[in-house]
Amino acid sequence: MGTGIKRNIKVHKEKGDTGYFMVSFDTATTHTGFAVWRNGFLFDSGVIDVSKIKDPIQKITEMYININILLNIVRPGTVIIEKTSVPRNAKTQRDLTKILGGIHFWCGIHKVEYVEYIPTRWRRLITDKIPPKREPKGRDAWKKWSRDLVKKVWEKDVTDDESDAILIGQARIYEMEAIIKEKENDE
Repeated sequence: MGTGIKRNIKVHKEKGDTGYFMVSFDTATTHTGFAVWRNGFLFDSGVIDVSKIKDPIQKITEMYININILLNIVRPGTVIIEKTSVPRNAKTQRDLTKILGGIHFWCGIHKVEYVEYIPTRWRRLITDKIPPKREPKGRDAWKKWSRDLVKKVWEKDVTDDESDAILIGQARIYEMEAIIKEKENDE
């Protein structure tokens, strides 16, 4: 049984690396996008692909295992995920909730900050900084916007799973920058 990750994860902390690592996820039951950030800069990104596994229980288990491997390699200080939205079918919603629960559990036992964004929240954090020419309408338009923006800013041609993971992490960085700026202005 393969790991489900299409490539070797090259992310690691060198001995003595004092960088702050953050991981952002766009979770799904077959293709979970991830982005790894080091000191506020994109360090690596990719997709965990378990689409070839037919058994639904094994598929979710394999997704857990791969996410756990990634988190154990990176040892982030913060994990950001997209919170599931209600309009999905019941089975997909349950499976996504299980995956989010696994990530939340990992963060809890490792005392790592766990942050959830609903899609409208992380998109607003991004569009406030990088306004689109026209606000996308509908899920497919937002996915295209996400891929196009990542290609423009990071020069990466990626799937929407990976681009959303990158933008979810960037949204957290923008949010933290605003909080720091606000605190500096209060002083």
